[in-house]
Amino acid sequence: MIAQISRKFSQVLSKIKKVILKSDENQPIVLINSFPKSGTHLLHQIISIFPYVEDHKTFIVSMPSFTQRVRTNQEIIKKYEKQVIPGELIRGHQFHSPELASYLSERRVVQYFIYRDPRDVVISEANYLYDMNRIHKLHKYFRKFKALEDRIMFSIMGNTYHSTPIDYLDINGRFQKYIGWLKESEVYSVRYEDLVADQRQAVVEKIVMNFCNKCNYEVDLTSTVTAALKNINPQKSHTFRSGGTEKWKKYFTPEHKAEFKERAGQLLIDLGYEKDMDW
Repeated sequence: MIAQISRKFSQVLSKIKKVILKSDENQPIVLINSFPKSGTHLLHQIISIFPYVEDHKTFIVSMPSFTQRVRTNQEIIKKYEKQVIPGELIRGHQFHSPELASYLSERRVVQYFIYRDPRDVVISEANYLYDMNRIHKLHKYFRKFKALEDRIMFSIMGNTYHSTPIDYLDINGRFQKYIGWLKESEVYSVRYEDLVADQRQAVVEKIVMNFCNKCNYEVDLTSTVTAALKNINPQKSHTFRSGGTEKWKKYFTPEHKAEFKERAGQLLIDLGYEKDMDW
């Protein structure tokens, strides 16, 4: 709770700073968008050291954790208009829609979208909503299940497993609200797994080059990539627990696998994590 109050105070200070800052109207906004529990803070640590961008702690979401009420496109756009200034780096969990995609394109927002193997997402979520984010509206429902295997099934199945008054869809239904970003030409998509693998440096180089190309900036590629890699520190994230890849192999039971295949097996194929249902 103390950490959450500290973050809120930091956000207030950043808003005050934005009011007194003079921004260059020609500087583009940079957005790090993501499916929850997919590495938002990891990508933020990389991009936040880029020149010409300023982080003021702005986080815009389609469904706030405290209320779990879905905001309309107009509500999201209004937040951009009122809260975001040119040259600002922002983060968010924003559902895809043609209307929002068109708005971001017209605003020349440099867009990144990070996603992760949905099987690892449910492992992360089963822990995060149980004992880390106590102000999340789903926290009290996850607390009903002491056993991790029950919480994993809850995350896979959503309200089908345990009924709640919240619109908590199964893992496929939740991801479908974001998947449209992967088809947008203006969006640079990043797989979480590529940022924790041996090829991480090459991936970060591409992220930097995309930033330069979109913004028409010239930066020292080598020094920027080096600084970005040095800035990666998962322990600095307030949502970090253990990270890693393929954690699902350790925790999934045969029942988890069967339920996941039925609900989101095709999603794994579409995202390139599997070639078929034989896993």
